[in-house]
Amino acid sequence: MSQETLDNLDILDSIEAKENADLLQAVEAETQQEQQSEAADLAAQQGAAFAVGMVESLVKLKWAFVQIDEGIKQDITEKAVPVFRKYGGDLPSWLQPYREEIELGVVVAVAGFGIYSQVKAKEAKEAEEQQEKKNDSEADQPQYSA
Repeated sequence: MSQETLDNLDILDSIEAKENADLLQAVEAETQQEQQSEAADLAAQQGAAFAVGMVESLVKLKWAFVQIDEGIKQDITEKAVPVFRKYGGDLPSWLQPYREEIELGVVVAVAGFGIYSQVKAKEAKEAEEQQEKKNDSEADQPQYSA
C-alpha cells in the first residue's frame, strides 16, 4: 500500500473513532438525563405523598372521625406530582426568599390548630358533663302531676 492510502486509512480511522466517541458521549448524556429525570419524578412523588399525608393529619386533628378514601388520596397525589415536579419538589422561585417564614408559619399553624382542637374537645366534654349533671338533678326532683 502506498503512503497516501495509509494516510487516508488513518484519517478514516480517526473520523470513525471521533464519531464513536461522540456517540458514546451522547448515550452517556442521555442516560444521565434519564436518571436525573427519574430521580426528580421520585422526589416529586414523595413530596406529593408527604403533603397529602400532612393534610390528612391536620384534618384528623380536628375531626378524628374523618376517613379519606385511598382512591381520593391517590388522585390528589397524582395531581400534585406535576406541581412538585414543576418546582423541583421545592417552593416556586418567587417564594424562596420567604422559605423560613413559611416554615415557621406552618409549624405555628399546626401547633395552634392542635391547641385549638384540644380546647374545643375540653369545652365539649365539660358541656356534656354539665348537661349530665343537669339531667341527673332533674331526674332526682319529684314530679307532680295535676
